[in-house]
Amino acid sequence: EPTNGPTGVEGVAPGAVSTGLAAVLPEHITDATWEVYRSATSPRALLDYYVDDPLVQTTHESFEAGLRRHAHEECLGTRAPPPGSQPYVWHTFAQVAETRAQLGSALRGRGIAKGEAVGVYMANRLEWVTTELACASFGMVSVPLYDTLGADVVEYICNHAELKAVVCSQAELPKLLPVLPRCGGVKLVVVAPDHPLGSDKALPVSPSVPLVHYSAMLAEGALTPREFTPPCAEDVATVCYTSGTTGLPKAAKISHMRFALAATAVTRIYDIGSTDKYYCALPLYHSAGGMLAVGGAWEAGIPCVLRPKFSASNFFKDCRDNDCTVAQYIGELCRYLLNTPERPGDRDHKVRMVVGNGMRPDVWTPFMERFGVAAVGEFYAATEGNANLFNFGLPCPPGAVGYLPPMLKSIYPVKFFAIDQITESLERDPKTGLCRETRPEERGECMGKITNEPDRAFEGYTNKAATQKKIARDCSKKGDSWFRTGDLLRVDKQGYVYFCDRLGDTFRWKGENVATTEVQEAITGVRGLSEVNVYGVTVPNCDGRAGMASMVVDGKPESFDFGGVYKAALELPAYARPLFLRCVPAVEITGTLKHKKVALRDQGFDPSAISDQLFFRDDTKKTYVPLDEALSRKICEGE
Repeated sequence: EPTNGPTGVEGVAPGAVSTGLAAVLPEHITDATWEVYRSATSPRALLDYYVDDPLVQTTHESFEAGLRRHAHEECLGTRAPPPGSQPYVWHTFAQVAETRAQLGSALRGRGIAKGEAVGVYMANRLEWVTTELACASFGMVSVPLYDTLGADVVEYICNHAELKAVVCSQAELPKLLPVLPRCGGVKLVVVAPDHPLGSDKALPVSPSVPLVHYSAMLAEGALTPREFTPPCAEDVATVCYTSGTTGLPKAAKISHMRFALAATAVTRIYDIGSTDKYYCALPLYHSAGGMLAVGGAWEAGIPCVLRPKFSASNFFKDCRDNDCTVAQYIGELCRYLLNTPERPGDRDHKVRMVVGNGMRPDVWTPFMERFGVAAVGEFYAATEGNANLFNFGLPCPPGAVGYLPPMLKSIYPVKFFAIDQITESLERDPKTGLCRETRPEERGECMGKITNEPDRAFEGYTNKAATQKKIARDCSKKGDSWFRTGDLLRVDKQGYVYFCDRLGDTFRWKGENVATTEVQEAITGVRGLSEVNVYGVTVPNCDGRAGMASMVVDGKPESFDFGGVYKAALELPAYARPLFLRCVPAVEITGTLKHKKVALRDQGFDPSAISDQLFFRDDTKKTYVPLDEALSRKICEGE
């Protein structure tokens, strides 16, 4: 039948009349990618955009879209700091928009130019969101300064990002003031109160930088409003510094287009819409909190409850009190929820889905069953990367981070390349020099193809050397480029994708590669264990690293059944069974709820330098025995 209307297909002009189909339908495309959608009015016509939804390309446009549709409806629910028993206070889209405009006008009025960077230094709160929006609407770049950072890292980011202003909470001000004299670029500090009456108190005097109350900035902006100077899609929206376990953080540039795409992807793939209410207890400096949860709520035009800091005991209470239906998670968050004491009201809430990444298979089903959550929207992505996978068509197998049906696998621009088991470098064909894609169930590095398309670009880091290190070339064909995630994943025969390990977290022992996640999963289910962190430690006169597990046990270690750990480890290959155990009061985590391993790995198993109780695997007794200095000396001497 003739089609008359916009097709969005190259070579077919809008309004052209043709016979049959305007283009090959997506389900028949086998050798190319597509970005077309069916028309609601003419099912056989294809469009390159949703006709009822304008193309959103920047953070500013994303928020404005929500504002146009829901100006006087709830946008953000926050608690006045410090967090306590006070109820959440709701702010409409219009109220958030007004504050955003006032703050942005004042910043521009005080000389912060378009394209210059503004630091945000506080826990989750309203002022974080309005600062980020002010930067987005007036073309400035927001730079998170984590509230968990030490003074040396704060100083580094202030100088490295060339911050011109910092919006800071009173709680973080004492950490900021000492480094300001060494941060020559910072010319303004805006202080947000930690108490409703805090704005009336005099601020300390800084000889190097003027300090101004947040409320005074809003008053300035209200008196002298300025026109928005919104950015372009390719402009930098934010610079995210990695919250790594050691060393100085690495800066990843996030464009407005990437921010908008990330916010849109999760809400549309998991059908989060007008009847939902989002809950976010993740730090806003992490992309899962700031881009996916809060940004996704803007895009969908729905309310978002923002908790200042994650609390396992208050997570579902907050959701119940605020009628939340979708909650964001990351890393070990769901394990912490599962480790809380069971309560009669565990299912007394409206949460239908949790969305995030990093939920381990041993937590997945018990979490859903205990808390009555119907679906887990697990995905795989990196803040700065382009290798994105989603579990769609829920429900899905526990532990699966994505799904690639056979018809899609050959054309989807994310692939899994084989890794040399010894060097952990890409395995290449000696004749062609190209990489080999993995077979079903084989572990390989997940990599995303780099193109000029907005969702396929790799924007990289501020450090060019670090950017080049993450790019592999000549993989599928000569001249191509791929983003290296550094993660090992496998695809089963049905197309479900599973996370295996992080390159570098895998260690070698007795000539074999040991995957820390596999070891962790094997022993985590032992009765009396609440958390496990696995890593490798060096042993004198031995090649590689021996397995060691830091564990949080219920009660005292003296009453714990270490034989249970020994028995559980028998399910692993002999080389993968932990040689050492370390009982710790708590597993240290990063600000994004990932286990810290570097310090533990460096400390090794020396009982003279470690105050925690240590244990050694005794295969004759089929258990783990206390490790004292005498036994440690024998191990080091090869006895």
